[in-house]
Amino acid sequence: MKNVRKNGFTLIEIIVAMFIFVLVISGSTVVFANVFRSYGDAKDIQENMENAQYAMNLMGKTFRTSSVASGDGEGLDDIVVFDYSQEKCIRYYFDSSSNNLMKAEIETEEFSSCDGTTPSGGVAMTSGDVSGSFNVESSEEDTAVGKITISMTISKGKNTVNLQTTTSLRDYVVSGISL
Repeated sequence: MKNVRKNGFTLIEIIVAMFIFVLVISGSTVVFANVFRSYGDAKDIQENMENAQYAMNLMGKTFRTSSVASGDGEGLDDIVVFDYSQEKCIRYYFDSSSNNLMKAEIETEEFSSCDGTTPSGGVAMTSGDVSGSFNVESSEEDTAVGKITISMTISKGKNTVNLQTTTSLRDYVVSGISL
């Protein structure tokens, strides 16, 4: 009897090869899905951070020409200022229902009419999941010019970014400093 060898694969070898191929493809799919999800989250965080930085710069510009009408202390959700350059009473606040930084304003002609007034409504200054607080040291007569520190936390999934800035009020009239 002659031993004849046939070229080819057995059924078992094909099944084992297909099983290994399916495992490799499944693992690769999971890795690529996670990479694309992380990329999307990072892109969203970057966009939200840019919006928050713009809002902080805009608030800083407003605070430099303003006096604090209400809100003095640490960890405040909102602050009301009178902006002398625009003659407006402006309220900045963190809205917990929409997770945005909001701005509301009313036109008024002098600081005294802004004191005790709380503008309502407003427009969102940020996007995404933003929370934060204001720390306010008001200007004091004959002692010092005040400052406002804004702290924000931007979140997307497990990722968070913290931003903070401090602006002096330049409220020379209240503090009694002459130029």
